[in-house]
Amino acid sequence: FSHGSCGTIDNNVSLYKEISSNGYVLLASAHPGSASVMTKSDGSKVRVSSEFIKEMTSVNPNVDAEKAYQIFQKWMKERMEDLNLVVDDFKTKCQNPAGDFERISDASSFIVAGHSLGGSAAYAMARIRRDVSACIALESPCMYDVKGVSNGKFIFDDSPYNVPLLNIYTDSSYPHLKDWMQYKNNEMLLTAKNSVSLYYKGVGHMGICDLSLASPIIAAILGGKFPKVDAVTQLTQLNTDVMTFLRVQE
Repeated sequence: FSHGSCGTIDNNVSLYKEISSNGYVLLASAHPGSASVMTKSDGSKVRVSSEFIKEMTSVNPNVDAEKAYQIFQKWMKERMEDLNLVVDDFKTKCQNPAGDFERISDASSFIVAGHSLGGSAAYAMARIRRDVSACIALESPCMYDVKGVSNGKFIFDDSPYNVPLLNIYTDSSYPHLKDWMQYKNNEMLLTAKNSVSLYYKGVGHMGICDLSLASPIIAAILGGKFPKVDAVTQLTQLNTDVMTFLRVQE
């Protein structure tokens, strides 16, 4: 699982617990530079970088597609390097019969997931890794699918994904799938055969992470919407929908 822009490794703990309680091993990744804060093994803190903040606040594909494309490329490279490292390290540790993970019966197949920018990275991992069996994206544009710019418009890789996808949206993006350039492939996924798309009405972007539990007001401000659905109800629905999707894959 990969957190969103300026998120933290524990942004979706309630979902982590639901998935883990059903027999899955959950690997959550913190991304240095784009996490609001992360704690290193020596106890020191790494804060979000000023460069990332500048990129995040300036990117607007509908205004400057070329600049947005360059930023998307950079973000996807950084995120995928992090996630590949996590997955490959875990697989190596599971092969050590004397290690902490020797009890893991199967480390050959992974489901990638994420919120916002993290979900964009999950889509990317589903494109490039053969050991990815499914992908869950919580309100995320298919950034990795943007392969260039022509006449001020993105050029997309619109080939079918080879794994099942669960795409979840809120009021923050679903009404704009046809308007926002970066979501063109998401619109395509609405009718793709191996794709399930859900729209949660009455909540904003941060309503599908645990910030809505910890601080509903901050979540509403950052998500651009004061929710019409309370956080416990919404996150319970998210957990149910994710587990329904996962059980189908089993």
